[in-house]
Amino acid sequence: MEPKVVPKKRVFVKKEWKVTNTIPTLKEKCLRYVADKVMDGMYVNLPEVLPVVLINHIFQLIHMPKSNLVEKSFFEIVKQFQFNEVVVDYVNLKMGFPELVYSKHITKLTLLELECARVEPAAKTALAMGEKGRAVTLNLDFVLKRFLNPNSCRDLSGLSISGHDVIFRPHWVTNMLQMLPSLTVLDLNGCYFTNQDLLTLCQSNLSLESLSIGRTEVTNLKGLGLQKKLKILALEELRFENPEDVADLFLLSSLEVLDVSANYVYRESVLSTTAELLTQCNSKLPALKFLDCSFNSVHFETIDKLVVQFPNLEQLSVIDTDLAEIADLGERYKPRRFLTTADLPSCIHSLMFYTSSSTRSKIILVEILELLNSKIKGQKKETIRRLATSLAAILRNRRLAYEVHLLTVYCIQIIAKHQPTLNKLFLSDRKNLVDAICIAMKVDDWPKKESKPLRTPSEIVVQGIALFSSTKILKRTNLHQKVFNLMTRTLEWLEDQTSVIKYKCLVFIANHTNFISTPESVPKQLPLRMAIMSYLKEKTNMESAEYRIILNLLKSSLRIDARAYGLHEVQKELLKTLFAKAYLYEQESRLFELTFEVIAMVWPQLSSASKRRMFTPQYLQHVEHFLKSYTEQVCMATTRFLLEIFVCDYFHLREYNRINLIHHQSEIWRIIKEHGLQQRARMQDIFTHIGYFSRNYFLKGWSMWFHEQIVEGINYG
Repeated sequence: MEPKVVPKKRVFVKKEWKVTNTIPTLKEKCLRYVADKVMDGMYVNLPEVLPVVLINHIFQLIHMPKSNLVEKSFFEIVKQFQFNEVVVDYVNLKMGFPELVYSKHITKLTLLELECARVEPAAKTALAMGEKGRAVTLNLDFVLKRFLNPNSCRDLSGLSISGHDVIFRPHWVTNMLQMLPSLTVLDLNGCYFTNQDLLTLCQSNLSLESLSIGRTEVTNLKGLGLQKKLKILALEELRFENPEDVADLFLLSSLEVLDVSANYVYRESVLSTTAELLTQCNSKLPALKFLDCSFNSVHFETIDKLVVQFPNLEQLSVIDTDLAEIADLGERYKPRRFLTTADLPSCIHSLMFYTSSSTRSKIILVEILELLNSKIKGQKKETIRRLATSLAAILRNRRLAYEVHLLTVYCIQIIAKHQPTLNKLFLSDRKNLVDAICIAMKVDDWPKKESKPLRTPSEIVVQGIALFSSTKILKRTNLHQKVFNLMTRTLEWLEDQTSVIKYKCLVFIANHTNFISTPESVPKQLPLRMAIMSYLKEKTNMESAEYRIILNLLKSSLRIDARAYGLHEVQKELLKTLFAKAYLYEQESRLFELTFEVIAMVWPQLSSASKRRMFTPQYLQHVEHFLKSYTEQVCMATTRFLLEIFVCDYFHLREYNRINLIHHQSEIWRIIKEHGLQQRARMQDIFTHIGYFSRNYFLKGWSMWFHEQIVEGINYG
């Protein structure tokens, strides 16, 4: 039975130490569904019927960090929800979010990525942005007073300011202690936090249960032993040179989780780690259950001493160490378990543990990627299912680095492309994966700067589209409409130079044209049409298969709405582009015929004035050139288009003079003669129409004579 190393409640540290079961529970699925409905404006009375604990979960699903939500709907939701846990990021600082949060009773506060913020003038005293690459100076008193009312300050139990490289104002610790007397969870990872700050913090009346001070300036843990209730301590990337520097650590009799990862220092040209320093102290931590020694130089001798020194130790992490590739490490130190990357099951177990740590999960995913490439065959069904659910959990965590999500999509691609492995997944597993990939590809949440993408995650979009279009992962999931909407939304956001992504989106849409006409897709048809139009103009040399896909997609959109390209300027531009393409594909009769079919669909939508301006002598020469072609399909396609012009009674236009008629008369007759009168019935109707409606006596006589020739079948020489 796998030991539980931490309480079930969420803690505000850099990593969630609990070994979570990543298979979505019924409660999690219901909460996601409710969150989606809340964003759609439904469940208005939801806060009245649900407890605050569930409201917090739903609010976290709605308020994803770094998301640019629709301001109006978001404010309405915030006003309704009585949440007490909140994440403040640079997007919130630009909105009226602080005032709304101030009205709530907050017990846990996370300040996320404030170094990216453009702070409003009223808040300039709180954050002073230096030059690019410099740390952020944070007036913590001002920020806390801006977001927390007096009751919230009194009851706040969790505060996280990690990941900022923040420098605090003088005496900040003393001021914080006076303002937040109930604090039990504190995360200062990456902030400017010194030995003196730590001593001041530990000598206070606080009863901390979780403390994260990794990547700070701390080099001595003096005073830490005063926090007798401390259970979780994160000390990653710190440098301790002597055993005396960590001596106070052994006064923490309640400590259950300890992170000393990436802790190494050179003493007299010899590499030493904090784990080795711990073994030099003749003391024990009786309650310690989990020890993270990853990203260090750890050997068997050190592990042998640690398991004796910490008798209740249940799990050790040795990822990215000399022992990480040893498969039977757990057998040697039973009943203790090790987090390693020796094989796929070990990687999955480690990944499930580090689903909220970018550094750890990235290392593990690289190993998983290599194992999938080399040893995907023969993996057990349960192993693949556990891997799939772990990968979905990674994609759902919006706080992980972009590179981590990209590696995850690569892993899913390998699983999906190997059909025997994909078949090992249940339908619910594939649905979970597809839903998670859609979250990772959600273009609405791309960080923006001055209305343009600041960091466009194009590779995730490309790989996601390739995954959906080239594998069977969507089969029977009934999520095609969701993916289709994502593709059309992607087209709307993409810039002109991203033609590769645009084409992949168009290919997927072309293979699922049945979704174009659904009511849900109607608002997305305009960006789709504009994407087709721009792609035709951008790509001067398209492959035949590529051009056929675009033409068929264009036909589908025109069938749904013949006036799809309603603006005359757009229609003219489209016709001009199609005529140019017709020259390029004249030797490929089917593509040429398809081109003129589309031209014939667009032409009737032009106004008379636009037709007059459009059909210049230059375009007449194009038509005559195609009429003189000795390829039957080219001739017939051109003839059909020409007859469409006749149907529109184009002969009233002055530009169409007698010479043009004679040219077309002879060419049309040649077609009739050489191709077995295939168009005789159609032409007979057309010339009857011309003779009846035309006011020009010459045209009437010409059309009547031509009509007689068609009826009698006499060869015209």
